[in-house]
Amino acid sequence: DMELENKGQVQFTSSIGENVGTRVTGNAWDSNDAIGVFMKQGAGLTAPLAINKKFTTGGNGNFSATGTDVINYPETGSVDFIAYYPYQSDLSGTVLPVSVASQANLAAIDVMYANNATGLTKTTPTANLVFSHKLAKIEFTVRGGAGVSDLTDLSVAYNSINTTASLDLATGILSAAAN
Repeated sequence: DMELENKGQVQFTSSIGENVGTRVTGNAWDSNDAIGVFMKQGAGLTAPLAINKKFTTGGNGNFSATGTDVINYPETGSVDFIAYYPYQSDLSGTVLPVSVASQANLAAIDVMYANNATGLTKTTPTANLVFSHKLAKIEFTVRGGAGVSDLTDLSVAYNSINTTASLDLATGILSAAAN
């Protein structure tokens, strides 16, 4: 029976908090968006039960995994989840390198983090992840005014702005900012 086989398999619903439209499609997931998930017991991420498992959504905010990325709840005891976006397959340890040097694909640099799904067991298989944006968005709207009718070739240059940092997935803290 397929239903019995999946009992205890971890799946997620999600929401993106703060209502800040920083992703290309606002506060909605795009089809095939992927998050990285850690399952743990106790504080920190020193001995996680599941490490950087890839969960994807069809765009509706419900996330599931396939193959070796599937996570099952332990038979006994409760667990906590930490998740981040965008998923990175070659993650080294529990630190997500962040770079906003290229602005070509905004969704790919919209770093989000969730650590609210705690104290869950196999009797509550669907966990809700509440993601928060970890970076600020700066947006300029420029319009022509008196004596300036043509904005062709207008450019904006940022000076001394950090473009790289590290996100500690155990704590959700960004550090080591550099430009």
